[in-house]
Amino acid sequence: MTTLTLQQKKLLHLLLTANEPLPASEMAHQINLSPRQVTYRLKSVKAWLTEHDVRLKSIPGVGMTVICSSVQRETLLDELSHQSDFEVVLTAGQRQQLFTLVLLTYSEPLILNWLQYTAAVSRTTVLKDLDLLEGWAANFGLELIRKPNYGIEFSGTELARRQALAALAWGDTPFEDHLL
Repeated sequence: MTTLTLQQKKLLHLLLTANEPLPASEMAHQINLSPRQVTYRLKSVKAWLTEHDVRLKSIPGVGMTVICSSVQRETLLDELSHQSDFEVVLTAGQRQQLFTLVLLTYSEPLILNWLQYTAAVSRTTVLKDLDLLEGWAANFGLELIRKPNYGIEFSGTELARRQALAALAWGDTPFEDHLL
């Protein structure tokens, strides 16, 4: 089941209540985002609609519209209104600490898409965060392994992992805005 962020819920509400196709620029203006951010956030909206057997249609030069019956539209609006509006938004430093904690504690490699989805950020943002983590972890003798079709993980001794976890817990990190 796809979960939607607060901004994605606002986009979906706009689409469901619109009488005509909405261009990304109009949606962006209404919820204070850039058209590019709207396009990026619509991916999850489209997945959510697909799970509900509804289609999001893009009409080039015109905009986006939801293809469904009026009964389905009311049902979707009702479901959307009953969902919680709670959303955790992490700063860059908190996100980097979260990635570090997860990578240090998981025994299996993580895939990039999971990190993207968890933090609700772009692939580029995750990769930049991982670059920062790599340098910090090297101080403890840990190597950040990134392999296509395998995943991302820290490689090193158990002692190195524990030392890095202790440093993370005590705030001995280059990350801003402590998570713990």
